[in-house]
Amino acid sequence: MALFFVGEYTGKKKWSAYIYLMLGTLEIVLIIITIVIIVCIAVFRRSIYFLVISTALGAIFSHRKDGGADDEAAINFDAVTDYTPIGAGVFGTVYKVNYAGRQYALKREKILAEDAQKTPRQITAYNTLKTLPCADNFVKIYGWRVYKCDFANTPPPAVANRIAYDPWLAKAVASLQKSEYCLDTLMELGGSPLGKYLEQCISMTSGGTNMAKNYNIIKQLLQIVKCTREHDILIGDLHAGNILLNEDQQVKVIDYGEIYTLSEIAALPDEGTRNFMNARFEYNDDLFGIIAECMYGQHTFETYLSKLKKFPDPAEMVTWYKSRGKWTEIERHLQNIFRESSLLSTIDKGPYHEIGKQIDFVGGIVDPAGATEFWQQYVPEFKDPGTLIPQDDLVFMLDNYWDMDALITRFTVQM
Repeated sequence: MALFFVGEYTGKKKWSAYIYLMLGTLEIVLIIITIVIIVCIAVFRRSIYFLVISTALGAIFSHRKDGGADDEAAINFDAVTDYTPIGAGVFGTVYKVNYAGRQYALKREKILAEDAQKTPRQITAYNTLKTLPCADNFVKIYGWRVYKCDFANTPPPAVANRIAYDPWLAKAVASLQKSEYCLDTLMELGGSPLGKYLEQCISMTSGGTNMAKNYNIIKQLLQIVKCTREHDILIGDLHAGNILLNEDQQVKVIDYGEIYTLSEIAALPDEGTRNFMNARFEYNDDLFGIIAECMYGQHTFETYLSKLKKFPDPAEMVTWYKSRGKWTEIERHLQNIFRESSLLSTIDKGPYHEIGKQIDFVGGIVDPAGATEFWQQYVPEFKDPGTLIPQDDLVFMLDNYWDMDALITRFTVQM
C-alpha cells in the first residue's frame, strides 16, 4: 500500500515520498521472508509454530493440509500401529490401522523391482482422480512409501484357486513373488465392501431386498463411470471387492492400479481383457463391471472356485446357448457392447479370461436358468440366487449400453 502513495507525494514533499518508498520496500522484504519461513516449515514440518503461521496466513498462501498422495514425507509410517487385516486380494492385504490417534486403511502389496524407483501407478492415478468432479467417490490417499520387505501376501482360497487357472494372473503373481519391494498406501476408511452387501442380499428373499438402496448404488456407480469416461479415464477393475459403501450409503471406489487414460491405453500391447479392461478401450469396460455386480448370483461363484478344475472355453458356452435357442439374442447384445472390437471374432479361440466373462454375464441376463444349468456341469452344487435388480432393468442396461444418461435416468426414476 505504501508504494501506491509514492507517486502522490513525488514532487510535493520528497521526504514523504522517501518514507513511503522505504515502507514499500520493507513490505516486500517481509513478504519474501514470510514465504521462505513457510516453505522451510512445510519441508521440515518440525516446528510447533507451523499450525499457527499456516492458519494465520492460509488466506494468502496455499498449503497442502492433508499431506497429499504425492508427499509421503508427511506420514511417519513407523508410527502406524494396530495392524488388523480387513481384506486380502490377489496382490495385497488391507489393514485397519491407527495413526496419530485416528483410524485409517493401509494397503500393503508387492511391487516389481523395476518399479521401486518410480512413483507408483496407483498414486499417479489418484493424483488425476482427485481433480475430477466425482473425486469424492474415490477413497482418499494420505501418503505412501516404497521399501524393502519380506511381506508375503496370502490371498483367500477362492482367489488362490483362480490364480491357478488364470494365465495372466499367474504370471503377474509369480513375478511379484520374486520381488523384495513393498508399497504401503495409507488411505481413508471408505466403508464396507460392496461384496458384503451382496452376500446379505443373497441371503434374503426377493421381497426382503431393499430395492431403493440397490438402485441408489447402481445410480452412483453409473455416475462415477460417466464422470471418468468424460475425462477419458478407465477405472479398469470395477468389481465388488473394489467398491465400498460408507455409513451414508455413498459409493467409494478403491484400488487404482488398473486405471488408465486413453493415451496410456493406446500404448498398451493388445492383450485382450484384464478383468473388465480391454487394452484397446473398444468397449465400456467399467459399465460391464457394474452389470456383473448386478448379477450378484454370478458373484457367488467365487465361493465355488475352490472346486472348479478348469474354466470353460467360450466355444462351449456358444454351443450351449445355441442348443437352447438363445445365442442369437446373446450375440446381438455382445455386438452392441463390443462394437468394432475384434474380440468377437476370436470366440472359438480365446480362453474364458478374455471373452468368456462377457458371454457368461450376458447369458445370465438373457437366459438365467440356462446359465445356472451350464455352470452345474462344472460344479453340481452351484445355485443362482438371483440378481441385485430385476431382469428387465438388466436387459435395459444391455439395450442402452452406450447411453449413460438414459441409464442414470432409469435408476433415478426407479428410486
